[in-house]
Parts: sequence; C-alpha cells; structure tokens
Amino acid sequence: MNVHAQSVKETEPNDTMETAETISANRQTPQEYMKGDNSNSYVVKGYVSTSDEDWFKVYLNSAQDSYFSIYSDILYFQIYDSNGNPVTEEIYETDATSHYHVYDFNHLPTGYYYVRLRGTRVIDSYQFLFGNPVYRTGKVIREGERISLSSGNTKQEDIIDFTYSDCPEKAQVTTILIGGVNSGYADKVEVAYSESPSTFIKTYSAAWGSIDVPFSYNYGLDGAYTFSYTYKNDKTFTPIYSFYYIYPTLP
Repeated sequence: MNVHAQSVKETEPNDTMETAETISANRQTPQEYMKGDNSNSYVVKGYVSTSDEDWFKVYLNSAQDSYFSIYSDILYFQIYDSNGNPVTEEIYETDATSHYHVYDFNHLPTGYYYVRLRGTRVIDSYQFLFGNPVYRTGKVIREGERISLSSGNTKQEDIIDFTYSDCPEKAQVTTILIGGVNSGYADKVEVAYSESPSTFIKTYSAAWGSIDVPFSYNYGLDGAYTFSYTYKNDKTFTPIYSFYYIYPTLP
C-alpha cells in the first residue's frame, strides 16, 4: 500500500461475526505521516478465498474520517452495523494498475462496525485501512515572472495562481523552495497566500529560499501565492518555485 504504517496480520479463526477480530481505526495524521510516526496507523493484511471469509470489528467516530482504503484483487466486501444490519454491499473493483480503491463511509454514526471480506478465487490477498485516509506527498514546480529590482523599482510582486485542477483534493503545502534568486539579489521576500492570514518574511540574513510551512497555516494549492521582492542590488532574475505538499487519497 506504500504507506508509513504498522501492519496487523489477520488471525484465524475470524470467519464469522461472532469471531470477528477487533482492529483499531487508522488515525495517522498528516503531521505524523511526515515524521514517520506510525503510532496511530494500522494496516490490516490477510488472505481470503471463495471458501474463506474474514471478519473484523472496528470502532468509528462520526467526528473523524471514515474511509475504507483497500489494496487487493477483486473481492467482495460488506460493512455491518453493531446489530448485524448491512450498511452497504459492494463488489470491490480493482484499478487496472494499482489495485487500489477508496470508499467513503463518513456518513456513519459513532459506534462499532463489522467488515466482512470474501475472495472471488482460490486465494486473494488484501491490505486495508479503515479511518483516516492514506497520505501521499507530491511536488509542483512553477516558473515566475521576470523580476527587475533597482533603486527606481524597489519592490516587485510575483503571483503564482493555482486552480483546483492543479492538485489533488485537500493538498496542503509543507515546504516552498525559491530558486533562481538569493540574498545578493533582494533584501527580502515576503510570501502571502490568498486563503490564509499567515505570511512569511525571509531576509538576506536568514536561510534564503527555503520555507517550511506549519500545518496550522493551512497553505493549499487552490489559491494565489504572492511573492514580494524588496530591492538590495540592481538585479534581474526569474524565480523558480517548488511547492512540496501532502494530500489524502480520497474516492
């Protein structure tokens, strides 16, 4: 599944609702993922067949995400509430290349739920998480406008505008690297994001061009970034911006 996670192997017998194996919901946060902290992440691994079912019991909190993220060949799965009533019945259909799919169960109220898995052939392997989604990281590079600083033009703005189609849903920027400019070109650079009140100021005496963005700033990739350069020397340059981000894998 290519996630930072600790794994739990299914333990037989767990072939009925009465013998369902109790598992923990995945509660890894983006911050924990970035740090490689697996204390709240749980991936369940196992095997099923046409003659073998696997049952699991998990507690879900309606105030938190409840995504069923699974990597497998084609298999049947079903979700039941604590009274044994089916919540849904689906035939899991794998992606042709990744065999990976995500289902949204965020509508479920708080309580215990059962997961029933059954194979479609002699043996099928699977890995799944139930709870917070799987996180992945990415990078996008954008070239800025040509900047000319001089005693007669002491400040100049450069705007990088993202639209929703530029990035995965709910992507959050973690680091911004500014290339093509250094402390000898400008006295400082100010960075503002249209969807957040928090801004950055990097001066020539600071580590130039590398900005670590706290999660609390909520910098995404669905708005406009304004980079304001202040004169230090007569310089002309074209900035190159690298935005590193983290995002959840959603349906």
